[in-house]
Amino acid sequence: MPPEINKEEIREIIREELGELIKSDRFVFFKLLQIMDGRNIKLGTGTGTKFGTSTSEKLAFYNATPIVQPTTSHGGGVFVENSGTTVNINSRFDGYILQQIVQALRDVGILA
Repeated sequence: MPPEINKEEIREIIREELGELIKSDRFVFFKLLQIMDGRNIKLGTGTGTKFGTSTSEKLAFYNATPIVQPTTSHGGGVFVENSGTTVNINSRFDGYILQQIVQALRDVGILA
């Protein structure tokens, strides 16, 4: 006859084994995270979600090599129009700025 199962003993074993995971404010993965087909990542609608919390963290898409946040050397680190003004919603883009944007998208893997 099997021994009687004590629920409190089981709970204590679970607490001991999973204690660090239960009281942590994050999950740290040491293995590949795989999401099966038809599954989605649901995000909150309040303050939003960040991918990367500093510009030195690396990110890539579609098997590209991960890189830090792309920057531009044009205009001292800021996209600038032909007239020398900072780019805004009404700006016209010259070929050089568009080339930089396309290259940054390619570097991170958004464009092939």
